[in-house]
Amino acid sequence: MHEKCDEALATPLSHSAFSSSSVFTTGYTPEFAKLNRRGGAGGWSPLDTDHYPWLQVDLGSRKQVTAVATQGRYSSSDWTTRYRLLYSDTGRNWKPYHQDGNIWAFTGNSNTESVVRYDLQHVIVARFLRFIPLEWSEEGRIGLRIEIYGCMYWADVINFDGQAVISYRFKMKKMKILKDVIALKFKTAESDGVILHGEGQQGDYITLELRGGRLVLQINLGSNQYGSILGHTSVSSGSLLDDHHWHSVVIERHRRNVNFTLDLHTQHFRTNGEFDHLDLDYEARLSFGGMPYSGKLISGGRRNFKGCMESINYNGENITDLARRKKVDTSSFRNLTFSCVESHTFPISFNATSFLQLPGRRENSMVSVSFQFRTWNSNGLLVFSALADGMLELTLKDGKVTAHISIQQQKNLGVDMTSGSGLNDGEWHDVRFMAKDNFAMLTIDGDEASTVKTNTPIQIITGGTYHFGELVCLFYPRLLSCLVSLWFGHYAYQYAPDYFAVREQKQVLVTDKAASLAFIYT
Repeated sequence: MHEKCDEALATPLSHSAFSSSSVFTTGYTPEFAKLNRRGGAGGWSPLDTDHYPWLQVDLGSRKQVTAVATQGRYSSSDWTTRYRLLYSDTGRNWKPYHQDGNIWAFTGNSNTESVVRYDLQHVIVARFLRFIPLEWSEEGRIGLRIEIYGCMYWADVINFDGQAVISYRFKMKKMKILKDVIALKFKTAESDGVILHGEGQQGDYITLELRGGRLVLQINLGSNQYGSILGHTSVSSGSLLDDHHWHSVVIERHRRNVNFTLDLHTQHFRTNGEFDHLDLDYEARLSFGGMPYSGKLISGGRRNFKGCMESINYNGENITDLARRKKVDTSSFRNLTFSCVESHTFPISFNATSFLQLPGRRENSMVSVSFQFRTWNSNGLLVFSALADGMLELTLKDGKVTAHISIQQQKNLGVDMTSGSGLNDGEWHDVRFMAKDNFAMLTIDGDEASTVKTNTPIQIITGGTYHFGELVCLFYPRLLSCLVSLWFGHYAYQYAPDYFAVREQKQVLVTDKAASLAFIYT
């Protein structure tokens, strides 16, 4: 693939395709960041005071990206020695490039002219790329010229609204299928939904669904006639896959042997039972996006998939192309669209050393903060705010949310309240906390039964800055939680994206300041 997909993608782009967090001065603007070019000051450099620098390239449409290359600023002491790569379809919801299970840090340059190229271990598909400098020349500052290598990408995309399904009818009235190859990509913000389902009259079935943000594959090739050997097999993979990023799935079955691959991670298993073929019926069909018919065993109570799918293939048949050509049943769609409807709200991910700093109302006599989070960690800091004369902390302790307020001039008085339980279950939980003179209230998941109140006689004066962090979004097993949808006070604060800064150690961004959260009227 790399030999056929190795075009220079950045060089032909116009100046407007390049943007950055800041510019050192005239001539150091991002459009001069093309590899081997000497225009302007010979490359891009941000302000020295820019603590969250990034260089962004808009490829114009989604492209396959197979390699990247970097170079220092021409004839200078400015180069980047280490950087990360983020990518996005929208320019709002960013995903870091991973390799070997980790957020990858690329080795950059050691001088101004040598080109350091890195062939990606995993091809990525994206419209926007961001280079995040982590370390740079000790003799100068950040300097960067870049190239992106790859080729055009095209795929049929279908938007599923949670109601409609695609029904694929088999060519024969009764199918005894010994071998299946199913491949597709999906993107969703919903934690539950049936992606595909097929079922036969004899009880055989295959179902792929999201359940609690995990991908679950269920197969039954049939039980024996006495029921002593049951055929049901269930295998799960991944976690928190409702992150509105594309995920790739391949299911390969030959008789009872199955390879189940999610985002290049493959599980091998053997189905239960004693049969090795899947009996599906002409009338039952294979459905994508949900379960249109009430099945015998497992169809009750399942939600349809809401989100986008692309490149759906079943045993060599391009289902998305068939849907475009109206060769499959799409009659349940009120409005069949071949584009992905993008969400305007995305989670922000954190790691153990990152945090999000946001401004709030200063010198106010009431503090009110609400947010949603999810985590597998039982302990960690959620929110910290320095008050004018004390501090506010919201923490997760043993899976419960604890609110603590201390006032320096009232050393014997303070607020300590706890609510909820088992909140480190990987599901989204809503936290609402409010405190004012002589009163505080903590509510979890909007449940009045969870509300804890206190009438401790304290006086609060807000400090104006809120820190969220220390927990990380579990898109991958080593990450732990994420936050989305924050509210401050009784007023609407629609913060511009440039307020967002997620910090990690010196200059490392996990999710950067252009990530999108929703700030909503309360």
